[in-house]
Amino acid sequence: INMGLCRGGNQLLGMGAAPLLIVHHWPLALLPVVYIAAITAISRGEVAGGSTRVGYVAVGLVVLVVLALGYIGFDAVAIVPFSGVFPFLFAGLVVPSFLRAAKQPSPETIRRAVRTGIMGLVVLNATIAALYAGPAAGLAVLSLLPVSVLLARLFAVT
Repeated sequence: INMGLCRGGNQLLGMGAAPLLIVHHWPLALLPVVYIAAITAISRGEVAGGSTRVGYVAVGLVVLVVLALGYIGFDAVAIVPFSGVFPFLFAGLVVPSFLRAAKQPSPETIRRAVRTGIMGLVVLNATIAALYAGPAAGLAVLSLLPVSVLLARLFAVT
């Protein structure tokens, strides 16, 4: 949770560029708190393997984030066409990897889930940008994903 709070604070820091966003949309900072808590929970099994119980808790937390994005997206789609695609993109990237790690909590599947989860931060941020500023903003943030993937080859992500 502490790591998630740091990420949530980072979200608020970015929102500080438009102070009215913080006043009206501060709950957005809870999304990275929950998401990072899920990644941190499942990452405990990276070395010796994990438990299916912890894996499914992490899946539940990720699904909670996806549902929150879907709820936000439901309102945003009426205002910004095509922005509702981004929550599905996020879910399609992250949920399958976490489900595999929950079903088979070996160190390798957990490491893959953690790596996917960390890379998914870019997609989470792109989703939030798309839902609040439109698909062009979401695509601009999403364009950073290939850079992240390349950097992940040079540094240990997990």
